[in-house]
Amino acid sequence: MAPETKTKSDPRAWTTLGFPDWSLDAVSAMGFARATPVQASVWPLMGAGNKDVVVEAVTGSGKTLAFLIPLVHRILRLEEPTKKNHVAAIVIAPTRELAIQIHKTLVDLVAFHPASAAVAPYLSSDEEKRPSTSSPAIVPQLLSGGRGSAVSPAQDLSFFLRHSPNVIISTPGRLNDFLSSPHVHCPQSSFEMLVLDEAGELASIFFTRKPSVASSVGSGVQGGSPGNPRTIAEAEKDWLIFSKLRVKTKSGDVIEERKTPASLQMTYLITPPQKKLPSVVRLLQNLEPRPLRSIIFLSTCAAVDYFSHILPALLPEGFQLNILHGKQDAKEQDETRVARRDKKQRKREAERREKMTDAEKAEDMDLAQLLAAVRKENQMKYAADAQAKADGGDDDFEGFD
Repeated sequence: MAPETKTKSDPRAWTTLGFPDWSLDAVSAMGFARATPVQASVWPLMGAGNKDVVVEAVTGSGKTLAFLIPLVHRILRLEEPTKKNHVAAIVIAPTRELAIQIHKTLVDLVAFHPASAAVAPYLSSDEEKRPSTSSPAIVPQLLSGGRGSAVSPAQDLSFFLRHSPNVIISTPGRLNDFLSSPHVHCPQSSFEMLVLDEAGELASIFFTRKPSVASSVGSGVQGGSPGNPRTIAEAEKDWLIFSKLRVKTKSGDVIEERKTPASLQMTYLITPPQKKLPSVVRLLQNLEPRPLRSIIFLSTCAAVDYFSHILPALLPEGFQLNILHGKQDAKEQDETRVARRDKKQRKREAERREKMTDAEKAEDMDLAQLLAAVRKENQMKYAADAQAKADGGDDDFEGFD
């Protein structure tokens, strides 16, 4: 009889990583069939291992979920919910855009956790407080300052006092204002995790320009300030690192450390200044599929505004231009988002009409004409009522018979 062969379990399979069913549903919905190498390597250290970790991995390797999932489970495995006005975890990102992205990923993740999902609808209310929970739940809050921010530090604090969130995602400057409030508590007894995303970029901000942030969070995690290190390497020596992890790929007996994803193809073109615009247009014309989603980076906000007036006349057919820079106010950013949303809606509507039969198209047109007539009639009615009020029609009312 042939000896039985034992099948080796996949170390990156979700079922072998020991997470509850709700989180498996979440990562499956996000499109992850297996854990990425950085996730599978970090989770035993940050989750069950309770270690401090510095992770260096390439873009697109799944670093955000690599720290969010252990963060969530460390809070949820506690015996009781986080105390009111106490912070259990803080994630610091160097830019407002990155903080917003991390917050969205966290919201999408905990939407699959019943207790956290039950609290989420209350967080959009400006008046109603969220209900307390008998078991631990994740209640996130985004703090993002900078130009264009529509939320003031006072509004951030009001949200915190009303809903008592326990996970804060923030930029350094706004976190500095937030932690200075006597109403915000993050003592070592209830603080579970601090994450510095893009730690190399954060080092100079976190330990030099915002020393009070370093002091407040440092005392909450380690029992003392990390001093004033100038680089992330010095920060590692004094404060952050116990287990350092670099994710590498194996090719035979050779260990290769990648700085960019293996699937990323990078090319460059050197061209005189007067030929830059024609070169950009030619590239967009030749890239497939067309129109390809593309980003054009410029060095200043003024350059973005300048080229936003020139490029529409030069771009190939099918391209639509949206601008984004740090000096846009909240209204301009909202208008950009609305334009993108309307474009998607028009595309979905066109796809829907392509699948309709002639009879369905005729019914759809009759319905659209009926709705247009109703809207026009309502507008005329409202205009007549407004005119009547303006003419003092209410003063002639003498009561009912």
